[in-house]
Amino acid sequence: WTIIGFTRQGSKVELNLQNDFEGREIDFANFIFWDVKAILVEGEPFQGALMQAADGEILGLDFGANQIEMVIAWNDFQTRRSFTNVCCIHFAEYQFSSVSV
Repeated sequence: WTIIGFTRQGSKVELNLQNDFEGREIDFANFIFWDVKAILVEGEPFQGALMQAADGEILGLDFGANQIEMVIAWNDFQTRRSFTNVCCIHFAEYQFSSVSV
């Protein structure tokens, strides 16, 4: 999954994804996390921009009770910098929607 949007507004986080795999059932997915309690990157509280580079690919995802943990590979094409980190979001509730084209 490619991250095409990852934003925070107050205690709401929105994650927009595009599926780049052939034979896919879902082309686009959208998560909205409500009443976010914490965002951790590499286990530390994180207050910065969630979209940490121009391109993000989800390498692994674990969805549990009131939390989502993602391994994300980031690529910044302008600086030619690539890095991978683990992002964990703790929330009270979420909403999911998807689109197939």
